[in-house]
Amino acid sequence: MVHCIRCGSEAMQGATFCHNCGTRLAPTSIQQSIQDLPAQNTSHSQRDSPSTFPGVGETTWQWGPMQTVPPKKNERTNTVVTMVIVIFLIAILIGAAVSIGWVYLYKNGNATSDNHSPVFYAGNCTITYSWSYNGKLWTLNEVVSNASYYGYRDQPKTYDFASYVTKTDSIVVKIAQELKSDATKNGYNPAQFILSFVQNVPYGTDENTTGFANYPRYPVETLVDTVGDCKDHSTLYVSLMESQPVNVSMVLLQLMPNNGGVGHMAAGIWGSGYSGTYFQYDGRDYYYCETTSQGWMIGEMPTPVKGYDVTVLPV
Repeated sequence: MVHCIRCGSEAMQGATFCHNCGTRLAPTSIQQSIQDLPAQNTSHSQRDSPSTFPGVGETTWQWGPMQTVPPKKNERTNTVVTMVIVIFLIAILIGAAVSIGWVYLYKNGNATSDNHSPVFYAGNCTITYSWSYNGKLWTLNEVVSNASYYGYRDQPKTYDFASYVTKTDSIVVKIAQELKSDATKNGYNPAQFILSFVQNVPYGTDENTTGFANYPRYPVETLVDTVGDCKDHSTLYVSLMESQPVNVSMVLLQLMPNNGGVGHMAAGIWGSGYSGTYFQYDGRDYYYCETTSQGWMIGEMPTPVKGYDVTVLPV
């Protein structure tokens, strides 16, 4: 039997290293010759230093404890690094593919429960609008080019809110035509029907939807983002109503509380057959249109903003 030179434990059959202390086991012939050495030749200094034994050529090893298995590389760290590199490369490839229209990039809603669902793809944005009017569900589908959307979004933002009225934009004109056609076929007042469409665009503050304290949207931005605040809703409605298919005189109404708090914006429409709250401008009566909440009829003004100072902004 072979015994460990260092601790004397009986070696397991076929073992190369001692299972007790890890010392490399010498072949049987070398082990026997070591055991037969005089005691004075097995001092502490000799056992802790490399030795060469006769019969095994130039083989040299340490008698002290040795590792029986080489230390493994940190495979987890390498795996994480590899995954990060792969994810980074995939992100670059997806970005390149989207930019040239090879893949679809879906944009689903704005954390609202509305039925407006824009989808960006191949350089365009398909928008589906669903809303309820007079007990019926209405649906409108439009395609907006990304060039048009980003063209508006990249323009400098100003506080000249009338400048956000884009009644000649092709998308605005097309939607106005379709809405007016649906209203006329069903015997509805186009102005009220179009107002219901705008009222159903979800409301969201600039800070919550863009991260900016004040971020006016052009109508195409509001249509694609499917969200906006009072000024965005109002400029969208005025743009649709002033476009060539409808061609109704409109104004913006800027409302400010007497205490200087947060203001509001609405639209005003000129025409016959309306009743309720109106504001005069240039010899005409413009009836109040609440654009941010569902169900308000032309001429109805919400109680919380009654008594606000109103400035008429011509467009």
